[in-house]
Amino acid sequence: MIGFWSGDKDAAISNVSIRNAEVHGSYAIAGLIGGIQGTGRKTIDNAATDGITVTNHGIPYMSGSDCYFDSAALLGDCTNKQGELVLTNITIGSWALYDQSDESVTKTLTDQTWCHLPYVGEMDGNSPITLDSASLSPIPVTATEG
Repeated sequence: MIGFWSGDKDAAISNVSIRNAEVHGSYAIAGLIGGIQGTGRKTIDNAATDGITVTNHGIPYMSGSDCYFDSAALLGDCTNKQGELVLTNITIGSWALYDQSDESVTKTLTDQTWCHLPYVGEMDGNSPITLDSASLSPIPVTATEG
């Protein structure tokens, strides 16, 4: 729905739902918002996603890491430097993440690096993120291939 949300002023999105959507791309892709940047407080309130399929067809990210780490059902990449992301009343239904950047194999991903699935694919360490008043912290996990 939103490719890139940036800015240094506070802003909010509310009362939105995405259902039965397929999202294809190569970086920062998700069911609701691909990427967030800026220093302002970003609030997502009363949002729902269900039946979301995110497929990455791109090449590995410039650092050499796999490019699927920045994908999720709600928000792909959160580098809201010194800003804040507040999630309230969020409902995540069914979702699936696929990485097809390596043409020799298609990987179904259930865990990703430095993320908090299914909410956020990539979390920058400088971005405080709260879900219904509880702080989310980056969780270092490994990708599961299948």
